[in-house]
Amino acid sequence: MKKTIPSSAVPADSADREERSGLVFAPSCEGYALIDYMGPGKKVAIPAEHNGLPVVAIGKGALSNKGLREVSIPGTVAVIGHSALAWNDELAGVSIPDGVVYIGELAFAGNNLQNVSIPDTVASIGNSAFTWNKLFDIVIGRGVASINGGAFMNNMISAVAIPENVFSVGLGVFSGNRICGAIMPADVEICNDESMGVYGASFRKFYEACGRRAGAYAFDGRKWAWVERFGGPQRR
Repeated sequence: MKKTIPSSAVPADSADREERSGLVFAPSCEGYALIDYMGPGKKVAIPAEHNGLPVVAIGKGALSNKGLREVSIPGTVAVIGHSALAWNDELAGVSIPDGVVYIGELAFAGNNLQNVSIPDTVASIGNSAFTWNKLFDIVIGRGVASINGGAFMNNMISAVAIPENVFSVGLGVFSGNRICGAIMPADVEICNDESMGVYGASFRKFYEACGRRAGAYAFDGRKWAWVERFGGPQRR
């Protein structure tokens, strides 16, 4: 089944609560969306089905500020909405399954995530989606074409591989990160001096001076260089 789930909100008046789990669902165009969690536990396992239909979305703020430590997302989910899993400061890790196509604005903001792998099925990463975590290791899937403003702002990332499909690194995407190594495709637009982190202004200038050449770039604390290889993240 092709997943084309919109990110719009679902009607609250049709909500359906699972008493045992505390999860609240509402109908979506191809199944159900999780819209709230009212349970006491710090671990949530989102089911793949509800009432015999697939759970296809995690709605706006559904698991935001719930004090969660662990969340399991099924492979049926296609959309992770605005602030869907934000502001859980004990949430240190999450697995985003193949099949997710859209990660919304602030979706995972303000958690304690240390690493994340974004699957190849994801096409777009929303504004500030992973801001204010403790990320040091990220893998961005090959399907991503758009990384929007502040997506990974204020983390601990030192090296990144930008996928071939990306045409633009948005405003302040890696702002606050001390990136010293980057694998870049050719002809990527770097939107501002903070897009590639603390050393982003010098990187942007050097990348442009290199004619936006594809390859690996390394910073030695003083200047950038184009290098044949480095020990940072590799393309999947």
